[in-house]
Order: sequence, then structure tokens, then C-alpha cells
Amino acid sequence: MSDRELGGLGSDVLFENEHVKVWRNDLEPGESSDWHHHENNYLFVATVHGDLTVEHDNGEKHDTTLEPGSVVMGQKDSIHQLSNRGDKPYTSVIIEIK
Repeated sequence: MSDRELGGLGSDVLFENEHVKVWRNDLEPGESSDWHHHENNYLFVATVHGDLTVEHDNGEKHDTTLEPGSVVMGQKDSIHQLSNRGDKPYTSVIIEIK
């Protein structure tokens, strides 16, 4: 487990029940998410175009570009931070599977 201070997975929780938790994730240009830990299996759906950098706790870093409707299955137990390197706001929906 990371020694970093960890925050929430997204900006706001939109819905939660015993099966799923749904987050909205908004990042302004140049903004980064909190470092966070995905304790559950999850996926996310980009709702707008995004030019992003993902930095993992192990030091790995990579750039990615997502188009609206892109669906990405994330890795359970990953610890990372997402940064918007684009010039427009980025938004996605994160779905945790409990």
C-alpha cells in the first residue's frame, strides 16, 4: 500500500447501492485528481474528449487520449493519479463494482 495521502476516486458520487458506486470525475485543464486507490473492480466511460496523463504509484507514467464513449476497464488495487494535460475540461463516469 502507498505511503501517499489518498483521496476520493472522483469529484462526486452520483449513485450508490450494494452492487455499484458511480462517480463523476471532472478535471479542468492542468488539473490532477487526488492520488487514489481502487479497492474494487471498476470501469470508466469518457463523456468528453480527454488528453490525459496517468501516473502510477510505482513511478510508471503514460499519456493517453480518450474520445467520448471510450470505455476502459481499470485494474483493481491500482493506486494512481490522473492529470488533464489538454486545453479543455475532461469529464468521465467511474463505475465501481462491489
